[in-house]
Amino acid sequence: MGAVLFFGGCSLPSPSAAIRPPEVAGQVDETAKAVQDLLAPGQTVVEARLLGASDGDDGGQKAVVVEDLNGDGQQELVVGYRDPEEGNGVFIAHRTPQGWQKVWQEILGPPELDILGVEDLTGDGQPEVIIGGIIGASAGNHLKVLSYALSEKDGTPSYTTLWQAGYHLLEVGDFDQDDRQEIALWVKDTGTAMAVEVYRWSPAELHFPAGFYEAEDAYPAYFPRVIEYYRQHLQEMPDAAFLWYYLASAQVKAGRPEEALASIEKGMGLKGDYPSAEQWDLVKGQALVALGRYEEALTTFTRITTKDKSGGSTSESSSYGVAPFLLAQAYYGTGLAWEGLKEYDRARGAYTRAVELQSDWIPPARALQRLNARPAVDKVTAYLAALKPEERERGLKGIEQWAREQGLYLATVKAQSAGGLPETWLVDLKAGPYDGTIDVHLIYWWEEGPSAPGNGRLKYQAFYSAEAQVHGLGPTHQALSGRLALGPEDSAEMAAVYDSAFSGSGSPRPELYLLRRQDDGWRILWRPPSREWRNSHGSITFTGAGLEEFILQSDSWEAGDGKDQIFHEANAGPHRQFRDVWRRQGGNYQRVAAETVSTAYSALVEFIYHLSLGQEEQAAQWALAPGLTSQAKEWGLIQQPLGQRWLLELPDPAAELQGPLTIASGPAAGIQVTFANREGKWLLKELKKVRVTDR
Repeated sequence: MGAVLFFGGCSLPSPSAAIRPPEVAGQVDETAKAVQDLLAPGQTVVEARLLGASDGDDGGQKAVVVEDLNGDGQQELVVGYRDPEEGNGVFIAHRTPQGWQKVWQEILGPPELDILGVEDLTGDGQPEVIIGGIIGASAGNHLKVLSYALSEKDGTPSYTTLWQAGYHLLEVGDFDQDDRQEIALWVKDTGTAMAVEVYRWSPAELHFPAGFYEAEDAYPAYFPRVIEYYRQHLQEMPDAAFLWYYLASAQVKAGRPEEALASIEKGMGLKGDYPSAEQWDLVKGQALVALGRYEEALTTFTRITTKDKSGGSTSESSSYGVAPFLLAQAYYGTGLAWEGLKEYDRARGAYTRAVELQSDWIPPARALQRLNARPAVDKVTAYLAALKPEERERGLKGIEQWAREQGLYLATVKAQSAGGLPETWLVDLKAGPYDGTIDVHLIYWWEEGPSAPGNGRLKYQAFYSAEAQVHGLGPTHQALSGRLALGPEDSAEMAAVYDSAFSGSGSPRPELYLLRRQDDGWRILWRPPSREWRNSHGSITFTGAGLEEFILQSDSWEAGDGKDQIFHEANAGPHRQFRDVWRRQGGNYQRVAAETVSTAYSALVEFIYHLSLGQEEQAAQWALAPGLTSQAKEWGLIQQPLGQRWLLELPDPAAELQGPLTIASGPAAGIQVTFANREGKWLLKELKKVRVTDR
């Protein structure tokens, strides 16, 4: 893989994962001293490959990572070390009032440390710790992913193992540029051939626990580099059938099925017992499904599934030598082919058998959930396709009533356009009566053609909630608005805004998806990044006629920044108010301004936050009189630790904006804070003790 992958492990550079010693020289010395003090006599810091190291760095860096691992604003230490008697190990240390203390430690033993780093793999805003240990050249390496947690016994800091896996080569990165991190593992098979899989963290769904699962939607972005790997090795070994097999598999995953069929034909013409005939048939069937050649795919998969003689058992021996997972993949492909032919009962049977054979494999389970909505989608599509141009407006206005008569729930939103773009509708559908959830999110549009001007050909794209981990549109999303505009090379683009909690608290929680028309459908270019997207009780407003810039206004309920836990922020309030400006940059949006609207409540939150962290100068910037900080400390206006969720008395809604605010619980209960506005900024003016209203 050239400079991208190395034996022993490597990663794509990631700004949030790199070692980041403090910039001040004294602080660097303090960190070095802390590491030295934490090492036992005779122990030394080892060298390893650090995630986030600069391009071309092939290792040899001191295995010390400095990062805030638990979101408390304080940096923690992750250190790889060598003990003269026990061998290699890793420990994690936190800073406490008593000094640095180890909160997690593990001896690796003789294996050397391969990689060390941190990266937010779960998307919760807190990084995970990634540790790779070298086992041996043939055995490969061992990956462990750790996540911060509090001990269930005594509430002390600890770290739990999220995932363990073996690998020979490793990459970490956001391969498909959707603000979610993936891990690509390469595992040796035979010769220079490696089996490659891309994994991503998935919250609990269906009957699957939260964990790392195959990220099939990232395949088109990642597997071109796998294709290049095999093409290079085929130049040296053009008659190696196993290399042609792995090349064909990579081509299918990269979305190049025609190329895959050519590779299969070449590989199957070569001598050798490996790969087996069933393996060739599997990848060939997958390529045929991708091309929409469903009948041929069924014939191909049948050559595998007819060897399933297990009678329901999933052991290898009872399946007559065909591995259960290979059989499961063949049944899954069979289900996709039957689904493509709209033979849903047959598809259901194939998917069900795939689940029986491989119960921990998520794609067929998702497919079964998706299948529940397919007949309803067909019914709605047929209704819309039957509308003549002169009937379209009236038919769309009456479609929701029609759906109820059919036993379905349906909601529609027309995408707004400056003109010249096909009429487009966002349709949310539940295959049954409304129960607070949506099964599928549809985009319908009428594409005009020279042969039928004014009539238009109905086309659609479906995003099934069962596959929300792929595209993000889940069962609690419902369309709020759509906005059409011309993009690069006159391609149609749409900003589709969905309420991600339309049936729950915090609604509206708007999420904006940027889509582009490509080939025969819509492709999601951009979705909101979880770390920067603040959308509780929110609204989105575009600032111009196109899709170049929008303003997201929201509040701090469940903002997750720590400051939202100082007071009890109920659904109705109190909240800080946010105003964020997002601007188009290529196929993405970047937040170019993030403003907390000045209010009395936001000033009080900032004052207590900084005062509680011992940052008196910053706290004083939120007060009119210098003496307020001393008075506040004396009267208990400090939270140690932060996050005690004190109660506030709000006599009327205007109090959140301009005060006064009375603290009703905690050591500062009975303190009333008044405020004054100076040049558009609200500041604390006075503290006084009052009687708290009985609750």
